[in-house]
Amino acid sequence: MNPINRTLILIRHAQSLSIQHDKSDKERELTEEGIRDAKAIGKFLSTLNLHDYQLVSSVAKRAITTSNIIATQLNYPQHDIYLDSDIYSGNMEDILYLIQNTLDDIHTLIIVGHNPAISDMHNYISVSNKIMMQPGELAIIQINTSWNKTIAGCGCTLFNYHPSQTAVHGKL
Repeated sequence: MNPINRTLILIRHAQSLSIQHDKSDKERELTEEGIRDAKAIGKFLSTLNLHDYQLVSSVAKRAITTSNIIATQLNYPQHDIYLDSDIYSGNMEDILYLIQNTLDDIHTLIIVGHNPAISDMHNYISVSNKIMMQPGELAIIQINTSWNKTIAGCGCTLFNYHPSQTAVHGKL
């Protein structure tokens, strides 16, 4: 019997403006660099020939914009992006709940969220090096179980990618 292979892609939203006096935290927008990085992330992901995947985003504008740009690069319908208000809370347990309740026919789950929850989720699931993800960074984690059995240490980071870095860390 073949083991179940799932791929979890955790993305910290691209760089956003840190202070916008006329807007709430949830309404913060991406910087020009953030827009460029989100396009690069989408192009990078398009080289992976993903199939049977779901794109999930926090409801914060910076995460939605990052997700929309990535979706465009993947030819993924923006109206199919699942917006989850719990991702915005910054609570790792909310992201774990989302993962554990993902349908079995989804082989790759892409989550665009915020720190510290995105980094905490990586560090909880992956047996690889612990990291603090930067804006616009992604981690691809292989999970050898079904989504509903995702627990601490059940995955291994294949690699990390950030558009401003010249090399990808790890192997696919």
